[in-house]
Amino acid sequence: MITRLILATILFMLVGCADQGQIKFDQALSFYNDYKLEDARPLFEASVAESDDNAEAYAYLAETYRRLGMRDEAVKAAEMSLDVEACNSFALVVLAEVLREPLEAPRSETDSIWLLLHQAVMCDSTDGNAWLSLWSETILRDEPEMQSLAMQNIYETEFLSPAALSFGRWLLRTVPEDGLLITYGDMDTYPLRAVQEAEGFRPDVLVVEIGMLVIEEYRDFLRNEHGLPFEFDDPELDSVIAVNPAAQEIPRLVLRNWMSLVKTNSFGRPLVAAVTVDPAFYSDWSDRAQYCGPYFLLHATPPLNARDTSAIRESIGGADIESFEGPWVSDRDRSPVRIKYTKRLAPNVSEAAVFYAEELIKAERFDDAATALDWAERFENATEMGPVFTERIAELREMVEAHESGL
Repeated sequence: MITRLILATILFMLVGCADQGQIKFDQALSFYNDYKLEDARPLFEASVAESDDNAEAYAYLAETYRRLGMRDEAVKAAEMSLDVEACNSFALVVLAEVLREPLEAPRSETDSIWLLLHQAVMCDSTDGNAWLSLWSETILRDEPEMQSLAMQNIYETEFLSPAALSFGRWLLRTVPEDGLLITYGDMDTYPLRAVQEAEGFRPDVLVVEIGMLVIEEYRDFLRNEHGLPFEFDDPELDSVIAVNPAAQEIPRLVLRNWMSLVKTNSFGRPLVAAVTVDPAFYSDWSDRAQYCGPYFLLHATPPLNARDTSAIRESIGGADIESFEGPWVSDRDRSPVRIKYTKRLAPNVSEAAVFYAEELIKAERFDDAATALDWAERFENATEMGPVFTERIAELREMVEAHESGL
């Protein structure tokens, strides 16, 4: 009887510890997904202390450490995850990402990174996070076949949500033929490349993520694979690269030099910047940047109109509102940044309709303006982000109604 009581007590204690570990893990994950990493860290630590056989908890702790700049701790936690589960894709990706940081730094562990990421996708071929890390590495290593395979798998594993893919098509759809589209971030880049690769949608458009221009291997890839110019008669750029080859001002200086070629009609491609790109990158040429809905078209000379109403109309006319419904990040995405912020891309689409309505009102096309406002309102109500331009839409409606009532 006593033995049974002792066994029952031990079992209760073990189950209780496991439950506590899971509770703390769930709490930590909630903070993590809300990008509150400092709040998540102690709870992940407590979770693995309560239950040291949870490979996922160790991996999340490792990724939290990595994002907080605690590299040594990240490696130790990832190794603990692998001690529990030798083929844990998440932990392998964390180890690879630690070796890749910072991306613009001199690369000395490329073979180790390559092996870790290959092992990660072999351990879990459905892990889009691993394929995404591998894809970016293929660009830096100039591995075009593996680059294509990685992006195909990102698409086929449904790592990118339907709404995010729709946003990618929206950004690409109306870009001038053979255009170079500058993007600035994860989710205005990956969905575009995914629909290009997997759907054959607008493969003529060259997508360039401006932040990656700090990386020498990325510049080499664009130069060698796509013939983009990087040799400029620019003392400032030369001096920056000579002093600090990974300087953060390199993207701005490269874009400035590309713009100088646009001015002389010698760039060779239409140059456009997605609406997600910080205008500070091309502020010196803001008078040459024409708003077209998903992007700004950079002209050789200042355009007559700051907004191209035909291009804006075409961009929203080709956007199916239903395709933007639902979550903007899949439930398998482990990036807290993407989880928290991706839905904020949605207002870029409704803003195009609002701007179009403003132009229609200026042209006294009030019925068409009302239609555009209806579209913007329906779009905002349908998306995960929800209404953003409610007040502006109401103001514009009042202007339309005032005209209809003869005021």
